[in-house]
Amino acid sequence: MTREELKVLICDDSILARKMLKDTLAQIGCTNFIEAKNGVESVEMFMSENPDLVLLDIVMPGKNGVEVTKVVSTSHMWEWSWYVRMGVRIGKDRKTIMNDKTVNTSSF
Repeated sequence: MTREELKVLICDDSILARKMLKDTLAQIGCTNFIEAKNGVESVEMFMSENPDLVLLDIVMPGKNGVEVTKVVSTSHMWEWSWYVRMGVRIGKDRKTIMNDKTVNTSSF
């Protein structure tokens, strides 16, 4: 698979963050982007689009990144996708996420 063929799902409620990620990935030749602006859309896009790479914000409306990960990890498509969780805030949100024993926090 070439970088141009790589299907990238970018999940972030910030339009600026999504644009920055697309611009950065475009510099290395990625051109096939799918966007989700909240956790519910992230799950829907993952299930319908079968992405190769998922860039997932942690703090989003609807479902947060941890909840999205829990939902999509039960899908048979999960084993074929790479994902990166990003954008953890310092403070209460980070503490809550880090204390969630059902999530592998080594990727934070």
